[in-house]
Amino acid sequence: MIQRSNIPLEELDSSNFDYNHYASDFWHRLDSEWDVKDDIFIPAIESKVIGYCDGLKLPCRPRRGYAVMCEDNEFERFWFHLSEECFSKLCEKMLAKG
Repeated sequence: MIQRSNIPLEELDSSNFDYNHYASDFWHRLDSEWDVKDDIFIPAIESKVIGYCDGLKLPCRPRRGYAVMCEDNEFERFWFHLSEECFSKLCEKMLAKG
């Protein structure tokens, strides 16, 4: 797990991550193409992410890694899973930008 001090995002309560806001088609909402390598989405995620939660704490679809909450252009919230590796890369990139 990544140390909290290295995460530049707000930790959201797990109750925000319900089935109604789960986006299995998140790459469409990020205006991106699907690719097996999930780190291809980092630039698109970075501009829309508003918070995160430990993936094992989710009431809906819990799994290892992290879940990130994003907001699309219509200010509709949606969430999806990220691997620990991809989440770490996202955090590093955000910290580097300040």
